Amino acid sequence: MVLMKVVFIVYDAIVYTPFKILADPEDKLARSKCEKARPIVEGDPSAPWRHVDTIDKPLYSRIFPDCHTLGAVWDRAAQLHEDSLCLGSRDVVQVFEEAQSDGRTFQKLILGEYQWLDYTKVDKQIAQIGLGLIALNIKQGDKVVIYAETRKEWLMTAIACFKRGIPVVTVYATLGEEAVAFAMKECDAVAVVTTRSLLTKVKSAIEDVGTISKVIYFYDLYQNPDEVKTAPDSLVEEFKALGRELYSFEELLELENDLWTDVEVKADDLALIIYTSADIRRFL
Repeated sequence: MVLMKVVFIVYDAIVYTPFKILADPEDKLARSKCEKARPIVEGDPSAPWRHVDTIDKPLYSRIFPDCHTLGAVWDRAAQLHEDSLCLGSRDVVQVFEEAQSDGRTFQKLILGEYQWLDYTKVDKQIAQIGLGLIALNIKQGDKVVIYAETRKEWLMTAIACFKRGIPVVTVYATLGEEAVAFAMKECDAVAVVTTRSLLTKVKSAIEDVGTISKVIYFYDLYQNPDEVKTAPDSLVEEFKALGRELYSFEELLELENDLWTDVEVKADDLALIIYTSADIRRFL
């Protein structure tokens, strides 16, 4: 017992003494107690708060002062970081069901290693998406609904739209066809970007939305590698019967055209409309 006490005393002496000298805990305590932020309107705690070191300095409204649109910001970032890693994703190696002790069944995933795209590769794919949008006659000012979970294809499609002056309309992937139809109608969208698993809901939603003429879908992320990634022929025919064109994301990238035209996107042009579940429930 005496030996243990001696060991602890020696340990404390070795550890605490350098900490006391080098870490300066009194200074840390003083800094933790100092004023860090205050309201921009003195005496009004409901006003916005800012750090005391910057409260009198101007706020930046742009990442790059000379880039006035989201598309321009992306172009500058891609130029500055062309060889840097940009987007990483992990392929699904296996999907399986696992029974729980309470009787429920959960879907489990085995994922592979991260596969990375640098800024140059992402920028090239964004350009291909832009060419595909032109080939589908989706023009500046047309609205495109993205009804899908967040993923790399989602982000690249959105940036391609921003660069072309095409407003993006986001709808949660968890919402049903009635909510999606409401968003499509209210914003007069001309196209929908979704996933393979949501195509049936999209088909039901667009039956009464005459403005939608194009549907583009991503393959489903959470499926086994040997499962079919494209829509069944029967579903393709059902979309055709409605007078709507259906394309996979890969087909969009392969659309060939030499009709590239630059568009002038202005800082005050509409870029994004976001629908939340609460927004839609108010009107349904």
